[in-house]
Order: sequence, then structure tokens, then C-alpha cells
Amino acid sequence: MSLDEYTIVGLGLLAVLFAARIWWRLSEMNSRLTETRIMQDEFRSMADVVITEWLVPPRGLGAVASKKKVTAAKKQSIQRAGPKTFYYLDSRQVQDLHSQAFQELEPKEVQTRESRHKAKGIIAKLNPFGAKYETGEATETEKLYEIEQTPAVMYNKVEKYLIQQGDVSFGLEDFEYNESAIGEFTTMCERMSSKFGFDVPEDLQRKFVSDRIRGFALDRVNEVSDASGYVAVQGEFTVSSVTNDSRVLTLNHPLNAYLSQEDPQVSIQLACDSGSLLPAGASAFTQANSVKITGFGKVVSWDKSAASLVINPIAIY
Repeated sequence: MSLDEYTIVGLGLLAVLFAARIWWRLSEMNSRLTETRIMQDEFRSMADVVITEWLVPPRGLGAVASKKKVTAAKKQSIQRAGPKTFYYLDSRQVQDLHSQAFQELEPKEVQTRESRHKAKGIIAKLNPFGAKYETGEATETEKLYEIEQTPAVMYNKVEKYLIQQGDVSFGLEDFEYNESAIGEFTTMCERMSSKFGFDVPEDLQRKFVSDRIRGFALDRVNEVSDASGYVAVQGEFTVSSVTNDSRVLTLNHPLNAYLSQEDPQVSIQLACDSGSLLPAGASAFTQANSVKITGFGKVVSWDKSAASLVINPIAIY
């Protein structure tokens, strides 16, 4: 093989190697571009979630966490309550509800009959087997018991009846939000920082979280304001007003802690008629005093100007 032929072969090999190098570099660049596109798509997807889920104000009640669980716990607490110490009991409301719920005539008295047998006998001492001779007489006693339908007894029956019928709302005084949603947002911000070098400022994160929880609280305000029918509430109420004719017990709603200064402060009020106060209530319901109670009654109205749910109580214990 001549020198020229060797030269041609060598140049050909160099061309092949050069082409392979170029192909490898192009393949490497294409792979990186593909990876970059995937990362860009992932970043865009995460950014879209941040924007749509957190920058857009939330709507609906789906964010309120464990609502059913809280309601069930309050219902169970009231149903399992033992004998009650009543602070307040509206006998007229109790009587009206009792007569509607239990229309069948109930017995006003119960008659019982008791039988007794009294035996008399002697033992024949001369008989080695101790023979015994007995005579006896039977007596019967009749007893008559009057069934006392006190307001407290009737109330317990009415409360149980209304709960069983599903006519009572529970937990209006509570507020819980979906903490898992907050955690998901924080995790997403951390991933964006570690994978893409994009840091969401901490003050901006705090504002997003605060705005989100405020949205949950505003949704809860709407739910409280829409409440109607019979309700049962539990908590520490403050006696906010005392007159000769009435007592007003007020609960400042815990959701107020998550509202802004521009938002109205929500409360639940039990408006009591002084004539239905029992001795325990008369001594406990004094001006500015705090009492831990269960209130059972019917919603009267939502006072929009005061952001207060007004309840006409049937019983407080």
C-alpha cells in the first residue's frame, strides 16, 4: 500500500472518529435537553399548583378539617351526659315540645301488688324425727305510685328525641382547619428550593399561610351565619349583660384569632329570660362572670351588624 493510500485510510478513520465524537456530544446534549425539559415541566407544574392553590383565594368548606369527627364527638359528649345540674330551664318551651313529640297519653300513676306468705308451726319434740306441723296465711298489699313529670324529666326526653330525629346541629362553636394543606405547601416550597434553586421568601410563605387560614375562617363564618333550627353548644361563656328581665351569655368564637382586623369578630349569644333561671343560674350568671356550660336551644337570628348568632335557650346546664 502506497503512502497516499495510508493517508487516505488514516483520514477516513479520523473522519469516522470525529463523526462519532460529534454524534456522542449531540446525544449527550439531547439527553440533557430532555432532562431539562422534564425539570422545566415539573417546575412549571409545581409553580402552577402554588399559584392556583395559594395565590388564588380559597373557596368552599372543603378545607375545614375533621368537621364530621368534631361534630360526632360533641354529639356523643351530650348524649352520654349523666344527671344534669340546670342553670336555666324554660318550662313553657319544654312543655310545648314534649306535648308535640309525645302525643300518646302516658300513665300518670303505676299500681303494684305484692304477695306475702306467713307460716306458723310447732315441732313435736317427742318425735325422734322432729316432725313439724305448719299453718299459714297469705296477704296482699297494693301500692299506688304517681309518675311525676317534672320539667327536667320532660326536657331530657325532648333532648333525646330531637337528637335521635337528627334535628340538632353540633359544633358551631368550634373551628379547625386543614393542617395537612399547610404542610403540603411548605414541602412544595422546600422542593422548589432544593431541586430548582427557587426560594420562596419566608415572609411571603407566612403571608400565604395566613391568607389561606383566614379563607378557611371566613368560610366558617358563613356556615355559622347560615345556622338554623335546634343547636347544642358547649364552651366557656361570659355573662355580657344582666338586667332584671334577662341575662345574655356570650362566647367569642375561636375563629376570630385567624381573621384580620378589618373582619368582624364573631360571637354566639344565649339570650336568657330571667324568669326561667334556676337558683344555680341566678348565682352563676352575674355580670362579667365566666361559666363553662352546655346550651341547648333554637337559633333566633344572625345579627349581621354585631356578627353574632343569637340563640333562644331551652336549657343551660
